[in-house]
Amino acid sequence: MATARSSQVDSWSKPDRPMIRAAVTVRPRAVRPYLDQFSLGESFGHRLMERMHERFLGKHHYLLDPFAGAGSSLWSSRSWGMEALGIEQLPYAHFCHRSATQACEVDVDEVALLGQWLIRDEVADPFLDIESLPLALIDRVGPAHASCALAYREAIEAVPSGPERDLALFVLMRALRALRRRTDRGRRSRNGAMTIKDRNGNYDAIFEDIYLETLYQCLDAITDAGRDGDLLDMTGTKLLFGSAPRLVPELRDDAFDLVVTSPPYLNGFDYMEEYAVEHWCLGLGPDEILDVAKGMLPTRVDPRDTDQEIYELGGLVKDLEVPGTARIYFHGLSKLIQGMYEKLQDKAEVLLVVDDLTWNGRDVPVAKVLSTMAERSGYRVVAIYCDPDDGRMGLGRERALTKVCHWVKA
Repeated sequence: MATARSSQVDSWSKPDRPMIRAAVTVRPRAVRPYLDQFSLGESFGHRLMERMHERFLGKHHYLLDPFAGAGSSLWSSRSWGMEALGIEQLPYAHFCHRSATQACEVDVDEVALLGQWLIRDEVADPFLDIESLPLALIDRVGPAHASCALAYREAIEAVPSGPERDLALFVLMRALRALRRRTDRGRRSRNGAMTIKDRNGNYDAIFEDIYLETLYQCLDAITDAGRDGDLLDMTGTKLLFGSAPRLVPELRDDAFDLVVTSPPYLNGFDYMEEYAVEHWCLGLGPDEILDVAKGMLPTRVDPRDTDQEIYELGGLVKDLEVPGTARIYFHGLSKLIQGMYEKLQDKAEVLLVVDDLTWNGRDVPVAKVLSTMAERSGYRVVAIYCDPDDGRMGLGRERALTKVCHWVKA
């Protein structure tokens, strides 16, 4: 019996290099430049959705994305006339989505004047008391820039109009991320702030310059999208805040005929740590951050974990043992897979983008485990799409680990 099971699982793998390369790409991930401004860098984007649309999505009407991020799948599906519902736990992702959705309401001239006002009145103050700021912010951009960010956030919060204030605050977050990218940790200025290279390699860019440069990038993208008719009315889509395994069972039964999603990758980076600066900009305190983190799937394997079997989760992949953290991860996704089943119409399709896990020198077949769980829950496994290249490092290695699971509600 075990041999038959193993043979069946192995038969699920099907080469599809274009699909995987759309999921793991070095090219821009948005087909609309202004949406690229509001995307999470690690989220799968419109290029992958376009690839899926060529093969799977044309006959569907209502999409569910349980790990929607900033809403790439929602935007793409809406552009094809579909309704869509997303679920997301990360506060920064919700802010990105709201900022993009409000783009058609933003007065571009007013936001440009706001940016000029911040510069003209010399709002940036590199000498404020920053003891209340998270250490992650101070460490990543330096004390002086962190102080300027605090002054900017306080000034922006005083702006009365909603869409313009949100965009100005969003630009502050992007500017801080740009400062982090441009920081050379080997050089510091005399006041302790990390020095920043400009585009010519000079170490003289200042906080105000980075903010204005980022602001006009966003405004130019929104203006171009408005001129080209690419600003979408998102009526018919919704992004819920919360944990997908908890919220999905509360949705209406038989509502969806398509699921496209990409759960957090196991052994990936810590989302709360990655976006600590952005969540500070949103005013989230330590207790709020902790509450959000408790509801998220684990994304890092604890090096102290020992291998444990996961038979009780229904993932009968022959001779499989996983670290303890992975058991929690699989348990959460197993609950989600089972909860989705009643919410899908008959013959609904599920497309799930995941990464296999590298653990103790071997690959743990995450896609096969989840597909086995899906089969046990009543789905028919169509395929697990993969890149046939056996990459050893870098982008090739990432593509070798990335898989797209394709299931149908039987």
